Amino acid sequence: MKKPYSYFARAIRGSRENLENCRVIVAEMKKFSDVLNEHVVYDNVFEWETEWQRLHPNISIYDRDMGWIEKSTVFVADVTAESLGVGYEISTAQHIGLASAIFCHENMRNTRKYLAVEKEWIPFDIELYLRAKGISMPRFYYNENNVRQIAEKEIRNLFLGKVAQIVDKI
Repeated sequence: MKKPYSYFARAIRGSRENLENCRVIVAEMKKFSDVLNEHVVYDNVFEWETEWQRLHPNISIYDRDMGWIEKSTVFVADVTAESLGVGYEISTAQHIGLASAIFCHENMRNTRKYLAVEKEWIPFDIELYLRAKGISMPRFYYNENNVRQIAEKEIRNLFLGKVAQIVDKI
């Protein structure tokens, strides 16, 4: 049986920090799905993107990424680094009704760029969007010591929850 597709959003140009933690999250996603944009956690992501553009000159990266989100069953975002692109991808995933979750390194709780909402911390631009749209997305905070454990549990729950929704519709 073919695995469903998923999409992982994270900052690419803004920051390459936190890459190892993001790789752990993607590895957990790969247990349940084909991660369409796994390349965002590659060390050579910019070379990968350049080669992709060379091979697909008539398709913009925007159109490719929006198509991948639309093909996905599950959407996961790491919002540790600020990124307008990730915010846009979150809004797209929510607009089409994907099962979604947000991950964020707990160190970001100490920055002024993040808002406290019910003792939860998330980048202010994404938080304001979610509030304005009345969207509630699960949020998971991790560090280097617990990222694997949290990702394993929550990614599994996200996929199992989506399967349960599909079965309920049958």
